[in-house]
Amino acid sequence: MSGVPGSGRDQSCRRGAAVGLAGDLDRHTAPEVRPALPGLGLRPGRQLVLDLGGLAFRDSSGISVLIAARDHALAAGAGIAPAPVPDHVPRRDGVGLAGKCVDSPPDALHSCG
Repeated sequence: MSGVPGSGRDQSCRRGAAVGLAGDLDRHTAPEVRPALPGLGLRPGRQLVLDLGGLAFRDSSGISVLIAARDHALAAGAGIAPAPVPDHVPRRDGVGLAGKCVDSPPDALHSCG
């Protein structure tokens, strides 16, 4: 998935998928991100890592995408982990992403076994 266009930090592996979000995640870019969620191929016991390190801004549309990502992962029986969470992005904003914040996408993928 190509997060916000130009992020170039997406990867898939047997442990799950890491999606890099960079720049602004807002009403202009959210419609480009949401349709890619079903194509991640998540399975039970795997991990969806949201690499928020390059995220500069997110509005309510961005929060909606994060909620959709969480819902998609949970529906697939997968876990979700934001990594890393920039200081300007609240770790707990009602989205349910704050449970397991890690320092890097490889750390998060490794943590899912």
